[in-house]
Amino acid sequence: MSILVFEDQRVSQLAPITTARPACAVTMGSYRLLDLLREIDTPCVLHLRRHLRALCDLDFPEQQITSDSGGADLPGTGPTLAINARLIPSLQNLASVRDLLSREDTTTGVVRVGDQVAAVVHPGWTWEQVSDGADRGLSGLLEACQQMAEIDVPLQVVSLPHEVVAANMKTIGDSLQHRIETQTLTQQQDGVFMAAGAELGEYVLTDTSSGPIIIDEGASIGPYTLLRGPIYIGKNCRVLEHA
Repeated sequence: MSILVFEDQRVSQLAPITTARPACAVTMGSYRLLDLLREIDTPCVLHLRRHLRALCDLDFPEQQITSDSGGADLPGTGPTLAINARLIPSLQNLASVRDLLSREDTTTGVVRVGDQVAAVVHPGWTWEQVSDGADRGLSGLLEACQQMAEIDVPLQVVSLPHEVVAANMKTIGDSLQHRIETQTLTQQQDGVFMAAGAELGEYVLTDTSSGPIIIDEGASIGPYTLLRGPIYIGKNCRVLEHA
């Protein structure tokens, strides 16, 4: 069993956000799609635009990526589930992906959002076929999905930059709560949670009336700073004094 995370031709509409990063590595609500997929105990393989492969090897050295050499080193003969890299990294989408993976019905099916392919269950694709579609965003394989039966499972995708901003605002509350419940965090003040190695400077003002504040591993907050929740400060980030 394996998951293919694919970029389609519409990923270019998210520029400049996705010009130098995969769509599945765009942060919304404190998570990237890749982060949430790690919570599923299933191998993931990325199908990216060709110019991003070397960059992804550096940023995610443990991540398997399709290549021009086919799928000799990839799990099985092809993916069990293919999902669009533009899926919003939300807990709702994570639950839907889990649902699609757990289906006992092995019939091929597709989840659509409007005219867009959000996911394909048991697509019947080989890794060689996926690799051959590198320069066309899998357009040939995705066009064939129009003949597949539709599966009624809720999934949300982003197609334009302003939708990324909207998705961040919509998901951040649930995402921060998920971090509080699943990460090892210490509550330093009311609504202020810190991971190991995080530093909070002197005379920092915090406002958690609208949501929590999470400061992740290795992040540092300079003195005389105002932090207003909901906010997530990522690993090794640095917020300068008087910010």
